[in-house]
Amino acid sequence: MTAPNGNPRTGSVALSENPLIYGHIGRDPGAVQQVTDVVGDSGDGILELSSDDLDDIDEFDYENGQTWMYQIAQCARENDWDDAHVVGELPAPHHKRIEDLRASDIGSLVSVECRVTDCTEQFAIVGEAVFRCEDCGEEYERVQSTDSMELNKPNKCECGAGKRSLDLKRRRSEMVDTQQLIAQDLHTASSTPDPSEVRGNVHNLLVNSVEPGETVTLTAIVHATETQDIRKAMKSDLYLQVVGAQHHDEDFAGVEISDEEEEKIREIATSDDVYQRLEASIAPSLSGDYSLARRALGFQLFGAVSHGSDHEKHREQIHIALVGDPGSGKSMMGRYVEQIAPTGVYQSADNVTEVGLTAAVSREDRFDSSEWTLSGGTLVRADGGLAVIDELDKAPEAIQSSLQEPLSEQQVSISKGPISATLPARCSSLLIANPEGERFSVARPIADQINIRPAIWDRMDVIIPFADRPDEERDEEMADAILDRASGETPDHIEPDLIRKWVAYARENVDPQITEEAREFIKEEWVSLRGLSEGSRVSVGARQLDSIIRLSEASARIRLSETVEQEDAERAADMMSRWMSLLMTDTNGEWSVDSIGGRDASQMDIEDAMWTAISDLGDGEGAPRSDVVAAIIDGSGVERAEAQQAINKFVGRGELKQENGALVSGGA
Repeated sequence: MTAPNGNPRTGSVALSENPLIYGHIGRDPGAVQQVTDVVGDSGDGILELSSDDLDDIDEFDYENGQTWMYQIAQCARENDWDDAHVVGELPAPHHKRIEDLRASDIGSLVSVECRVTDCTEQFAIVGEAVFRCEDCGEEYERVQSTDSMELNKPNKCECGAGKRSLDLKRRRSEMVDTQQLIAQDLHTASSTPDPSEVRGNVHNLLVNSVEPGETVTLTAIVHATETQDIRKAMKSDLYLQVVGAQHHDEDFAGVEISDEEEEKIREIATSDDVYQRLEASIAPSLSGDYSLARRALGFQLFGAVSHGSDHEKHREQIHIALVGDPGSGKSMMGRYVEQIAPTGVYQSADNVTEVGLTAAVSREDRFDSSEWTLSGGTLVRADGGLAVIDELDKAPEAIQSSLQEPLSEQQVSISKGPISATLPARCSSLLIANPEGERFSVARPIADQINIRPAIWDRMDVIIPFADRPDEERDEEMADAILDRASGETPDHIEPDLIRKWVAYARENVDPQITEEAREFIKEEWVSLRGLSEGSRVSVGARQLDSIIRLSEASARIRLSETVEQEDAERAADMMSRWMSLLMTDTNGEWSVDSIGGRDASQMDIEDAMWTAISDLGDGEGAPRSDVVAAIIDGSGVERAEAQQAINKFVGRGELKQENGALVSGGA
C-alpha cells in the first residue's frame, strides 16, 4: 500500500501540502475517515492504493473519481504522506482502451494500458493563485482548474477596479510541478491500424516517472478541456489527469521471478526433453508439423551473447524469417512470441510508413505549442526485445530500404530539421512474408516468389519455409488436434508467463562461453557447409558462421548452461543445414546463394563494407563519400571504380542519399 520515497523536489507542492490539483471540492470528514480506516493514520513516503484498497473504502465510487481523489489527498496530507497514487489495473468496466473513452467518463477514475509516445519537459502551473489589485492593494486567492489553460481570476476588485488591475503574484501563489504526455493504445489492443491517442497531465511526484517508449498502465481521472471563449466552447477535448502509473516489465532485469518460479525454471531447463517441451509451448494451439519453426523461434527468444565493444559492433540478436503460403500459421506464431518477449512489438508492413518502422522527425501541435518532435518507430520501440514485422512482401521499396541499417547495425539514423540523432534498435527481428499470387515452392528461388530485397535475406540467421500441402497422415493428426481443442482439451505446454520469465532469467544471468570441443565442431561444420556451395561461387560465408555461433549460444542458454557444449553446436548446425537444404539447393543439388537473393560473396563484401563505413564514419550530416569509397576498397579489395559503382547503385535506388558530398541512409 505504501512505497518509499526520497526527499520531495525543491519547489514542488506535494499532496501532503496541497491537494489543489483535484479542484476546490472541500473536505468531507466522513469520506476522509473512510480512507483513513483503510490506509491508517501514520504515513511515510508515497501512499499507493490498489483497486482492492479502493473497494475496501465503504462508499468509494469510481464514477466520482475526482471527488474521491480529493478526499484521498486530504487523508494523505493529514497523515504525513508525501503523495497519493492509485496504481494498477482497475476492475471492469473501469479499465478501458483509449479509443473507448467517452464524454460520460468525465470525472470518473479509469485505467488504460498504453504506450507513452511523447513527453514534455517539466514545468510549473498555478495551483492556487494570489491576485493583487494595483489600485488599492487588496488581495484575492483563487483555486485554478487543471481543465483550463486560462487563469481563474476575479472579474473586478471591491474598490471598483477592473479585471486588468488584478495582477498575478506568482511568488506568493502555490505552484505545482507538471508534465504532459501522449498516451497511445497498444497496437495489439487497438481495433484500427492507427491506435487512438490522448493527452495526459501528471503532477507532483509523478513528474518524470514515465518516459517515451514505455508501456504502462495509467490510472487517471477523465477530464474535458474548458475555455472561457464562447466561440470555442462547443468543442472540448478529453484528456487524462494521471494519478498513478504501473510500469510493465519491459526489460529482462525488471521481470520479477519468485523462488518457486526459479526452481520450476531450473527443473524445466535441466530436463532431458527441454527442447521438445519448449517447441510444444510455442503457439501450442497451432496444429501441424512446425518443429523447425518452433525451435528456431525458441532460440530467438533466448538470444546469443554480446561479444561487441565500444569500438566494434557485434550483433547478438537472432533474425528469423517465416515465408510461405498464406494461412499456414506464420502470423499466429509471430503474435505468440511477440507476447512472450518482455519488449515485443508487432507491426504489419502493409499499413505503415518507413518512418513508422524506424523513426520520424515532425513538427506537431502535440501539446500547447508547435515543436519539432522525434519519435521512434517499431524497431526503436522494440529495442532490447523482439520486433515482429508481418506482411513484409506488401511493403513498398522505401520500407524495405529502411530496414537495412537496423537489421545490420542495430540502430536507426535520422536527420531532419534541427534534429540529427542515432537511435538504438537492438532487437531481434521476425519477418513474415507470403509469395506473390500462388503457392510457395521450395524448389523455386525465394527471390522469384517474394519481392523482398536480397540485402534483407542476407541478414537472416534462419529462414523457415511454410508450405500447406495435402498429407494424409499429417492431416489426420492436425484434425485430431483441432477437434481435441474444440472439445476443451489443451495440449501439455509451458505457460507463456513462465516461458517469459525463463527467457528473462537466462538472458540476465547466463552468458555461456564456447568450449574447445564446440569451437572445433563449429569450425569443421562451417567448412563443410562451404564445401556444399556451387563450384566457383562461395555462398556460405562468415555470416553463416556467425549464425551458427549465435544459435549455439541460444541453445546453451535454454539449458541455463554456463558453457556452449558440442551438443549445442550440433543443434545449431542441424538447424542451419535443415533450412539451407530446403531453400538454397539448386537444380543440380548444390547450394547456391542465387536461390535466396541472387548475389555472390564479393557483392556482399562490398555492400557490407559500404554500410559499415556509412555507420562508423557518419555524423549528423552523413559520411563523406570519399571516405566511404576508401573504406570499401580497404574492406573488400575492389578497385575504386567498382566501389563508386556500388554507391551509385544504392543512390539510384533511393537507399542512399547524397548531399554536399556526404552519404546518408535513404531511410533517414
